[in-house]
Amino acid sequence: MTAASTASPYQERVLADGADLYWRYDEPGGAFAADASDSRNGGVYVNTPTYRATPSAVAGSAALSLNGSDEYVYSDRLHRYTSPTPYSIETWFRTTSTSGGRLVGYGNNIGTAQGHTSSVSDKLLYLTDNGRLAFGVQVGSTNSRPTLTSSAGFNDGQWHHAVATQGPGGMALYVDGARVAANTAAGNRSYNGYWRVGGDAMNNAWPNRPSSTYFAGQVDESAIYPSALTAAQVAAHHQLAQAPAPPGDTTVSLLPTEDAYVNGVAANANYNDQQLACRGTTPYLGYLRFTLPAAPAGQVLKGARLQFRTSSDPTAGSTDSHTVVPVTGAWTESAVTYNSRPALSASVLGTITGATAVSTDYSVELTAPALGGALGSAYSLALTSSGTDSLRIWSSEAGSAASRPQLVLTFGAE
Repeated sequence: MTAASTASPYQERVLADGADLYWRYDEPGGAFAADASDSRNGGVYVNTPTYRATPSAVAGSAALSLNGSDEYVYSDRLHRYTSPTPYSIETWFRTTSTSGGRLVGYGNNIGTAQGHTSSVSDKLLYLTDNGRLAFGVQVGSTNSRPTLTSSAGFNDGQWHHAVATQGPGGMALYVDGARVAANTAAGNRSYNGYWRVGGDAMNNAWPNRPSSTYFAGQVDESAIYPSALTAAQVAAHHQLAQAPAPPGDTTVSLLPTEDAYVNGVAANANYNDQQLACRGTTPYLGYLRFTLPAAPAGQVLKGARLQFRTSSDPTAGSTDSHTVVPVTGAWTESAVTYNSRPALSASVLGTITGATAVSTDYSVELTAPALGGALGSAYSLALTSSGTDSLRIWSSEAGSAASRPQLVLTFGAE
């Protein structure tokens, strides 16, 4: 699974203004929506929406097309909001639908739990059936739902920039860089939940509730901020949408196509599950395979790093060092055992140190030239150690997409 993006003036401004969830929808396929911020708030695509839709709202990016019935994106990391915590919601949208739909919202269902829809929702940005944009919150657990609604409709088939903010000064709704509505409501509902783009349940108490709670159209550049953006920041974002990206680096994030580990004590057993393990004494060895893309035109591989999260197992952290080496022999995740383990290269691509805590994100820099010769093909890595303290990390089978390991490649000018 690949998520590629080139920094643009728009992206740089979104990140500079503090977005801590930023989905650009540049993936060519797969289930994972990469977070362009440093917060690792990735998303999961549901029911295979149409990827890389064009034209996009922002120069140098792609958009996501949703069918209005069962396609959406959800954040698989739990978020905690206590009223009156400030926040901002930002997205671009394009539609001709007369059925409305939820653009972005916050709810108590992760997106895959029983029923797949939330019994509690607020902080909603949605379209009414006549194309007007609405932003509403629920005050505590009451029936009070302060909601701002634009006077104009925006289901005209053109791209529109929507921003909704709430802070100590109240709520504000912006369309295409200009404020269209505001009030003084600073409170909302306090609960733990998940952000969704494209659809979820909506209580009938919401003003001008659309006939469809799922959005039919395209979305692009969806972001959440832990602050209320100012009018000047919103206007700047809108103005930068079509600013071309300058020549610069391209970053590609890859998920493993296969991964597994082997255990020297159970030498004929195959461990293709949610964790990978590594240890020297009474050995464990972990294996990961990635499909490396070709370098973008005019660029070469400049950097590579392996990102991972230690598992929740009490023994997951390790005080030992663990090496990342190339795999030279054949293996598959469904069949590899200690007795059938593949041969390894003697060269070391990188060394993991200091990964001592459980359920914690770490990364290790890898020798980029060693991977450069394998671009455009499958490439396997092994986790090895000579120590006695095991390291356990989540694998690509982990239930949370944000927990899965990634190989991050950076390409730049030759």
